[in-house]
Amino acid sequence: MDEGQSFDRLATELERFWGGPAAHAVLETVMDFVPGVVVIVSAPAGRVLYVSEFAGRLMGWPRQELENLSYEQFAELMPNFSLDGRPYTLDERPVGRSLKGETLEDFESYFLDSAGGRVLLRCNTSPIRNPAGEVIGAISVCSDISRQKAREADLAQTAEYNRALHDELAHRVKNHLQVISGLIAVEARGAPAATADFARKIMGVMQSLAAIYQSVVAAGGVGEAEVDAVALIDAVCRVYRTDDLVIEVSAPPGLKLPAERATTIGAVVNEAVCNSYKYAYPDGRGVVEVTVAPSGSGELELKVLDRGVGRAATAHADDGRAHGTKLMDVLARQLGGRIDIADREGGGTAVTLTLPQG
Repeated sequence: MDEGQSFDRLATELERFWGGPAAHAVLETVMDFVPGVVVIVSAPAGRVLYVSEFAGRLMGWPRQELENLSYEQFAELMPNFSLDGRPYTLDERPVGRSLKGETLEDFESYFLDSAGGRVLLRCNTSPIRNPAGEVIGAISVCSDISRQKAREADLAQTAEYNRALHDELAHRVKNHLQVISGLIAVEARGAPAATADFARKIMGVMQSLAAIYQSVVAAGGVGEAEVDAVALIDAVCRVYRTDDLVIEVSAPPGLKLPAERATTIGAVVNEAVCNSYKYAYPDGRGVVEVTVAPSGSGELELKVLDRGVGRAATAHADDGRAHGTKLMDVLARQLGGRIDIADREGGGTAVTLTLPQG
């Protein structure tokens, strides 16, 4: 017997097996272990040939009483609805569509069980064709996703609660920072100059943190948050502005800074502006410019510029300046950038922070 004859014999045996009672017995044995709604309907008569045990239990009927019903009778016992509650006609139901040759995947709908409860289903439905390609029936395999959808709803509700809790916590932290900043300002009134300067520096940090918290809340989470560059820098500079000292802040419209870097950037600005406030203008009158913008080399440049007396004229303050310079250098390296402090031509000081953008 050649290979072709052997294949024909095997094919004949398989067809005999699946066409006989043994095939039905195998199908029942397998489907008894399938936790899903399985329905097989013939065409064109539309007779229900098979209903899984699981489907019978959900519907509240012995499956033997469901088999051999017409598809129309079966549909009356298992009313099917769209997710928005519209009843499906026979032709709109997954099986009805597959009897016309359509294959459906992950089709979601619901039906009412024997107790009137809503059972959510996700169905995969396919036509059954003979060797000539004609539709001779349809099979529908559906999973009960009621618990899954309930869990998803619970998770969504929990996530919403956690989001509200986060927002409230961040809002309170921001308010507490502002209150602490205000208390420090009150306590610093009339204090010695060194104490007042230290208090003002702490207030600058507090104000920048409050601005960052506000941006985090607005963005919906730390991972997604970006801080408006002008808002952050302006919050730091606010505590150093006086009637005589003008601090100008500028940046390209819409420039954002990642929230996880904003605290460190704010600390650099705070240190640089504090130095200008303390040392640049002995009479307290002058202008400090703070700018931040992308450079032509793909980096971000932040500059704090004054037209004051310059570094050479404040040699007596070298210890304080040296400490500030070391601090800014450490902060710049944390950002993966560098700090440069130099005298400006024509007088004054320029502090430039250069860091990778993004």
